Amino acid sequence: MKRSLAMARIILSRRMTCWYLSPIIAFGTVAFILVFRSLLLTTGQELHIAAGGGSTAIAVSLLASAITALATCFPLATAVGITRCDVVLGNLLHHLQAVVYNTLLLAGMLVLEGATGGWFINQPIFGTGLLDHGSWFTFWWFTPLSLLATMAMGASVAAAWLWRGTLGLLLHAATTMAIFMTTLWLISLCWDWARFAAHFNAGWLAGSLALVTVLALTGTAALIRRASVRGS
Repeated sequence: MKRSLAMARIILSRRMTCWYLSPIIAFGTVAFILVFRSLLLTTGQELHIAAGGGSTAIAVSLLASAITALATCFPLATAVGITRCDVVLGNLLHHLQAVVYNTLLLAGMLVLEGATGGWFINQPIFGTGLLDHGSWFTFWWFTPLSLLATMAMGASVAAAWLWRGTLGLLLHAATTMAIFMTTLWLISLCWDWARFAAHFNAGWLAGSLALVTVLALTGTAALIRRASVRGS
């Protein structure tokens, strides 16, 4: 466990990506939209942006962070005697830290968004429809699960790179696509799409996100066991 914590500390020492980047993206997105809207108003035009853009930007940054964290910290971790198993566990601890941190950040941004009436311009940036009816319960389970699944997928991409470089990335993409297409095929065999959509509820969504997370973490662990530091 100590070595797992050491791996987590190595990753968390990357302060920009682990601590500063998400708030910068969150408030930077708000500032950009406010400035851009002001510029458009000088020309007599209105700005219409789909809700949820800020949340998507943070999710994309977490995906990139998950990829770079494992890819850059793996050689150092093995050099100081951290086992591959502890690398995976430490990386998972980093995921959990990032999920909690960014969920609280998004909750804070949503509260500010509501208190300011959409940043004083009636423009939702972080709302995604989850809170249209005051469903904070939905937010508190959906946001952590979706962020964890995103980071787990990013870590699996990094593990594929450490395993076989560009070939590993191609094999990862092919495997992911094969799993996705097989899932769609099986669904089409069992149900018609209209019936499936009618029965796809919050429980199905939560289960799907959990399954993606487990598959990605399992793949990461399997690939890290075979990864080469020299090939990283």
